[in-house]
Amino acid sequence: MVHRVTLAALLWLTAVMALLSSCTPVQHATIIEAPTSRSSQPETPFYPAMLPRSAWTKGTPDASRLKPMPEVKRIVVCHSGDPRPFVTDDLAATAQHLEYTREYDRIRGCADIRWHYAIDHAGRVWELRSPTMEPQAVRENDAGTIAVVIMGNYNQQELTAAQKHTLINFLHALRLHHDLPATAIFTKQELIPVESPGHNAQAFLTQIRREHRL
Repeated sequence: MVHRVTLAALLWLTAVMALLSSCTPVQHATIIEAPTSRSSQPETPFYPAMLPRSAWTKGTPDASRLKPMPEVKRIVVCHSGDPRPFVTDDLAATAQHLEYTREYDRIRGCADIRWHYAIDHAGRVWELRSPTMEPQAVRENDAGTIAVVIMGNYNQQELTAAQKHTLINFLHALRLHHDLPATAIFTKQELIPVESPGHNAQAFLTQIRREHRL
């Protein structure tokens, strides 16, 4: 009788062990995390040093006068052409000058400040108009154009070393961001009969293109 009980107990224990061996123990369970969507990650700016629009204005565009940007085909460099050369390096004074320019452009009937980006006397880059909207800077060539303005009058002043350095780096980053060849970078006077960006800036841009620095 004792042997029968023992045999039954052994058979029961063997069945329990077999069942347990077929299950994954809790302490060894693997937790699989859902993959993080790339769209939930903040996009890295194509030019991290750029000052945002909020650094110089609280004003908003006249949405009724904005035109959506079609496919970007070119980058155009202009100068602001101030009657007196703009030569300050001061951050606050530069921000104020950009706001004055925006107000002047609005009075002239523009939806907003005319260009998408500005390069100041100190070589800083400022975000101006949204690149999702056409500029109002190159007349019939506005569609498909990203407009970059160098603040100042480069018929009357020279580019600073900082501006030259920024022009090379920023234009290169901008064209890569829009997947454009170097041949898609123009000056305003190469598209329409005007003096912008001034003969000094024109000469520099012609030089760096010839040296394949863009």
